[in-house]
Amino acid sequence: MGFIEQIRPHCSASWTINDEETILTTAQLTELGQQYARADGAVKQDLLLQLSQAFHGYLIKYLNMICQGHVPMWKGMNSDSAKFLAYFRSKGKTLDLDAARLIARSLHLAFKGMEVEEVYDVLMEQFLVAAARYDPDYAQKVKLVMEAIDRELSKSKRIRTVDVNRYLEFDADRHLRFLARRGFLQAVKGKDGRISGWVRSGLWPPPAEFFESGPVGFAHYVQTWFRYYLQQWIEHQWSELEAKEGVYTCDLHSGKALKSYRLRTSNEDGTFIRTGSEEVAHPHGSHDRPASVASVRTDS
Repeated sequence: MGFIEQIRPHCSASWTINDEETILTTAQLTELGQQYARADGAVKQDLLLQLSQAFHGYLIKYLNMICQGHVPMWKGMNSDSAKFLAYFRSKGKTLDLDAARLIARSLHLAFKGMEVEEVYDVLMEQFLVAAARYDPDYAQKVKLVMEAIDRELSKSKRIRTVDVNRYLEFDADRHLRFLARRGFLQAVKGKDGRISGWVRSGLWPPPAEFFESGPVGFAHYVQTWFRYYLQQWIEHQWSELEAKEGVYTCDLHSGKALKSYRLRTSNEDGTFIRTGSEEVAHPHGSHDRPASVASVRTDS
């Protein structure tokens, strides 16, 4: 039995929204997330159940947005929801409330024929994938990557991921991309447009204080990646719908038929773009270099 089948009786029968006993602070969520990331077996499953319950209200917010076409409001548009809906806006367009409502009313097309419980299962799947990615030791691993470059590859002008990996017990690809997004490395691309290596930028090396803030907040991390994975799932379902003869999705701003775009990974930051260099989803946050690895901001 899969995890979603295991939790379904809980979320349908006993989980509530805004229950003071189940609402956790961001610090509590990060502590629970760290325990989950480092646990194994039955303990890990139990911790995941607790995290799933803590995010139940968050998933219900998206369930209502998809099934009812409502834009969550809290002193204006809900910040987290606005970030998600902005993934679907047309290039060069701002996301005002009218545009957000139009996008929200189109989301159900990706879930055509599904019952409410099945839509919730899709949302839970994206949450589980995002939670599984969480690494409380990420900042320390970025530091180890930096040290490997300085210590073992100090004479190398061009740095390849495979070279860095020789001196580490984990794959450094994610961490090298992170250093590039923060301006410390620059990507070197081959004739095929793929990244073939990295070179140090003028900002190298990262200052010591860059690594001093501790682990990334679990709530911020999971919400960021949940939005990304859900956007990708919806885009895929829309493309499947568009591929059927005589079926078209509608341009969310002009009402014109929207041709099917293929998504492809682009720059070193991992941004996905459509044909024409339109950014679709950026799972890693802003391009601006933060003060530290764990630049935490949580929007509920």
